[in-house]
Amino acid sequence: MSGARFEELGIAGAYSVTWPVNSDSRGSLTKVFAGQAFSERFARIENREVFYTSSTRGVLRGMHLQHPSRQQWKIVSVLGGTVLDVLLDLRRDSASFGESVSLKLREGSGVAVVVPPGVAHGYLVESESATTLYLVSSEYEADQEIGVHFDSFGFDWPEREPILSSRDEALPSLSAFARES
Repeated sequence: MSGARFEELGIAGAYSVTWPVNSDSRGSLTKVFAGQAFSERFARIENREVFYTSSTRGVLRGMHLQHPSRQQWKIVSVLGGTVLDVLLDLRRDSASFGESVSLKLREGSGVAVVVPPGVAHGYLVESESATTLYLVSSEYEADQEIGVHFDSFGFDWPEREPILSSRDEALPSLSAFARES
């Protein structure tokens, strides 16, 4: 298998990474991580935890990140289905603070997204269901999770009434987050 192709996403440190998809009569094989490819570009990425989520159409998970004192890189891939993946820069010292980027992640595409520390991540499930895989650089700490409400930063979500967790529903607006941080 040849290497990954990295493309900047318009927020410093955020990339899409496309891996070759090798298919034959049995199915396909696609990498989601290779230490050498990532260490050449991101010296600080070290996987400490791997988990996945399963969600149904209309579920919106986000916009989350770990507190700056618990900085965390994420590499996100979709193993089944299709999601609209969104990143929001919440780094106060960043030229792109408050700006967002989006891309589609879908099963079989070989595309993943690299989310740097200080950038919130979320996604909307567009297929009947989706399974999303996360590789993260630190173990999740629930009391260190922060974020902003999905509809507070000007992104035009295609779903007007997504299915949210009570925690995501209670997240502050971008303006409140900016005042508090």
